[in-house]
Amino acid sequence: MVSIRLAEKSDFDFFFQLKSEDFNVFWTGGADKPILENIKSFFYSAIENQNREECRKIYIIENENGEKVGHLYIIPNGEEYDLACAILSDYCGKGYARNAIKLGLEEGRKYGFKKMVGSIREDNIASMKAYTSCGIQVLDEYKNVFVPKLEREVKMYKVIYDYGTQIEE
Repeated sequence: MVSIRLAEKSDFDFFFQLKSEDFNVFWTGGADKPILENIKSFFYSAIENQNREECRKIYIIENENGEKVGHLYIIPNGEEYDLACAILSDYCGKGYARNAIKLGLEEGRKYGFKKMVGSIREDNIASMKAYTSCGIQVLDEYKNVFVPKLEREVKMYKVIYDYGTQIEE
């Protein structure tokens, strides 16, 4: 079981640790680990503005023991939003992402969004499984994105969750 809560300034050290982990740098497509001052500015700005409807929300994912295991983003775009999830590598494969994504979809509904629209790298099988297990559809639509660590382009498949077509559980 997991819970999510809006991030606070005191969560920065954990957030930086997560964003700096080789595993997460690889899956986000970055060439290098984030620069401390840049990520701090990004994080604090997001925290200060997350009460504004049109701004990104950062959630901290905690496991049943209250340990911080990852983060979730809700990134508004009009009536739609993107839902991004990252888990510390030591906690992968335990269902935390799947359960956090479900909670993120519930948050999206509370905010009144009509759809969740995002993208997942073609080679990120774990994320594909986590998102599709929550009813999110992977479309045939994709864009090619260059990944510096791989020194090649990969397909980023469009994923969607349409609240208007989902059956309530």
